Amino acid sequence: MKIIQVGGTFVGAQEKIEYAIHKRLLKEGHDSYILYAIGHSDEANIIKYENRFENFFRRFLRKYISKSPRSAFLSTNKLIYYIRKIKPDLVNLHVLHHGYIDYIRLFKFLSRKKIPVVYTAHDLWLNTGGCYYYSNVNCSNYLNGCINCPLDDDNLDCKKIETSKHFQRKKELVKGFNKFSTVCVSDWLCKEILDSHLSQYPVFTIPNAIDDTDYKMKSAPKNERFTVIAVASYWDERKGLSRFIELAQSVKEFADIFMVGCVPENTDLPDNIKLFGSISDKQKLYELYSVCDLHVSLSYEETFGLTFIEAALCGIKSVGLNLTAIPWVINKTYGYVAESSTVDEVAGILKCLSVNREECRLSLKQKESVLNCFSTKKMTSAYLDVYESLLK
Repeated sequence: MKIIQVGGTFVGAQEKIEYAIHKRLLKEGHDSYILYAIGHSDEANIIKYENRFENFFRRFLRKYISKSPRSAFLSTNKLIYYIRKIKPDLVNLHVLHHGYIDYIRLFKFLSRKKIPVVYTAHDLWLNTGGCYYYSNVNCSNYLNGCINCPLDDDNLDCKKIETSKHFQRKKELVKGFNKFSTVCVSDWLCKEILDSHLSQYPVFTIPNAIDDTDYKMKSAPKNERFTVIAVASYWDERKGLSRFIELAQSVKEFADIFMVGCVPENTDLPDNIKLFGSISDKQKLYELYSVCDLHVSLSYEETFGLTFIEAALCGIKSVGLNLTAIPWVINKTYGYVAESSTVDEVAGILKCLSVNREECRLSLKQKESVLNCFSTKKMTSAYLDVYESLLK
């Protein structure tokens, strides 16, 4: 097989997932390529299709002229050039939104060339008119064509008045594919996809995974005070920034919070929140997990959540809210779910666990169970099976 994976970014979770699939394909004797706009790689078959000028031009058009996907016409032309040159048997699409790619032009090209397509749903963008998540606003408008969207322009991949148009356009473009399948990263996301227009095509669930060789399964000395870690690439309301500030104030007598990731400028954080910023060195990040007692997520919307897996493989359990895919992942990593999804309940769980800190750690048997459930070997084998079934 000759496979191309296409995504807007080759950083963070996207890089880990795509590169794991890439390595497995090469190991099995297949031809594998990754095409991306943002990120870095020195490998010949991992190709950046957008240069600095194209990046600036695309962002300028999107910010000051229009949120139309057409703003990415320069980089999309180059992306299509590489696909023509490589002539793949199948293309696996990952995250395309936020203006990285003119999805209309790309989809039409793939349809015209009759190239089979696997779409990995990391969020809900393809089955809506323009949003990535809708559960926090209790919206089901995607069931009737994304009319009267309740979100504002800042939370959409298009203008609010254009959501219905883009919904119909995506639906028709997907119909044009010669062969098409959707891969969902969690059971919860699979259920959402099966309620959408994508249900008429094959749908598979393949959980994300992280290479277990990255982790050292050794216990690390703990901090004197009870310490929890929270990790995100960027902290906003969806990820729970204001809720963490509230939590820190509730647990300041006995707990500290290590917060990894970027926060908006001029954010006033309580004294017991220690901000680490972005950590690109994965070993440093894993060491930080290991010295903490517990991982906490206060996100309202997650289709998976790799940080739960990272924490478990570093030996610590997680606490999260009873929303979207979060309980599904926590149950598989032996963590704790705040049933009421309130900060007060999370603070109560932390107070109970601070008295018996050993209850925050996974046993060796539990870590082995997580490794088995979320191994890269299992994930990549499932992707190869999907590719082969579609090509047959």
